[in-house]
Amino acid sequence: MLLEKSAGKLRWIVIDEAHSYSGSAAVELANQIKRILDAFQVKAEDVRFACTSATIGGEDGSAALFDCIEGSIGA
Repeated sequence: MLLEKSAGKLRWIVIDEAHSYSGSAAVELANQIKRILDAFQVKAEDVRFACTSATIGGEDGSAALFDCIEGSIGA
């Protein structure tokens, strides 16, 4: 019932400590995001993703974080 009322209304997904998702954890996160998008009947391009990481620094760290996020959300 809640998902039926919320269909098409999901606008934000927040992923905390995004740097910690690698390997099988990143695959599981990607699968969870796909299930959430399906449940709310929205597409990834219609949702804003906010990803946080306090431990990533420098250009190399930022590039690694963006790669992880891109792989997880299919952007």
